[in-house]
Amino acid sequence: MTVDKQNLKESRQERIVRILSYIVLVFAIPFTFVFIGIPIISSIQAAKLAKDPKNIRNNGCLRYATVTDKHGASMFYLNQQGPHTLRELSIKSNLSSQIGKLIDESNLSYNEFVKIHTKKCIQVRFIHYKLLGTSGDYIYDLQ
Repeated sequence: MTVDKQNLKESRQERIVRILSYIVLVFAIPFTFVFIGIPIISSIQAAKLAKDPKNIRNNGCLRYATVTDKHGASMFYLNQQGPHTLRELSIKSNLSSQIGKLIDESNLSYNEFVKIHTKKCIQVRFIHYKLLGTSGDYIYDLQ
């Protein structure tokens, strides 16, 4: 192979790599925004909305999902959306302890409580947000 043909082949490969890099970049930016940016921004927006009592709704329905996450944590449906972990759904960090207190006060075992609340709602107060064509709910607290 001559030097010119080899240089031509290398420059063609460099152009292909450059084009592929641009394509990956074009898809990576929206992917990152949709799957990382929107959840972060929406949780910040929901926390701001929670400062005004007018934005807190009282008719939320939290139910246990019949699945767990990859770490074995309980998952929930909030207003028929999910399943999500409590951390993903909650504005406040003490929601797990509130649910633990609710289980203790019910005088049921954890498994019995979960079995009941896969069908029956745990009443919660929640914040509804809308952001860039998406919407969702975050738990404010239990009722």
